[in-house]
Amino acid sequence: MRSWAEDLADLSGNELARGIAACRDHKFPPNIAEFRALCRPPVDFSAALLEAVEQMARRESGADRWSHPAIYWAAVKIGSYDLSRKTLKELEPEWRKAFGDQLAAGQWAEIPARVPALPAPGQTHSRAVGGETLHAMLRRLKSESDAHFAGMVSHESV
Repeated sequence: MRSWAEDLADLSGNELARGIAACRDHKFPPNIAEFRALCRPPVDFSAALLEAVEQMARRESGADRWSHPAIYWAAVKIGSYDLSRKTLKELEPEWRKAFGDQLAAGQWAEIPARVPALPAPGQTHSRAVGGETLHAMLRRLKSESDAHFAGMVSHESV
């Protein structure tokens, strides 16, 4: 047990869980080298790139599902604009670098929930609604300022 613990100490909990789940499909228990391979299967850079392109496009609608945080963070590094505009051949060298760097990190922040983008200029309220909102804000600030000033005067007179 000690030998296995030492040999597996560099694996994350998720990797160990992946290895254990993969053992269910084997007729015989694996040796340590085989188990490590089950925990960290070989990386298919091309499949990961295809996932990144697809999921970044789906992220716009909040329907993205990432198989691994390293793919997400590498996709973020490249950016959704490039992932949606460049060909796979153009993306490949940049992807290998970004994804390789992520894999080398060994740990990743959680994939954040999608935050809706601000509407494009001119796609929000009319100029009249904006003016009314601005005037309401100024009235509120003035009343708060007057109340604060009145409070200061009453304290000074004491």
